[in-house]
Amino acid sequence: MTTEKRGDMTTDHAAKARDALATAHDFAAGEEFALADLTLKAAQVHAQLALVVQQRIVNLVALYTNPSADVSTAMEASGVSFSRLIRQIKEGMGLS
Repeated sequence: MTTEKRGDMTTDHAAKARDALATAHDFAAGEEFALADLTLKAAQVHAQLALVVQQRIVNLVALYTNPSADVSTAMEASGVSFSRLIRQIKEGMGLS
């Protein structure tokens, strides 16, 4: 599991969701149902955040593979370069 950096999407939310599910199972086995419930809620949040990260990667790939003049202008205005875009795609896919 990677560490979370402010403004960066490096947390492995899928792994955190799996870990929370395993922990919730352990709590339930020990009849600590309130803790199991809270941990299941945390697992759900991390699972949803993992989906958000996946969607962001899809959007970045789509942006990279279909750069129109309007997109290029908007990226330049916001200070986002194509090299930064590629780096974000690689980071999101765990390739860097």
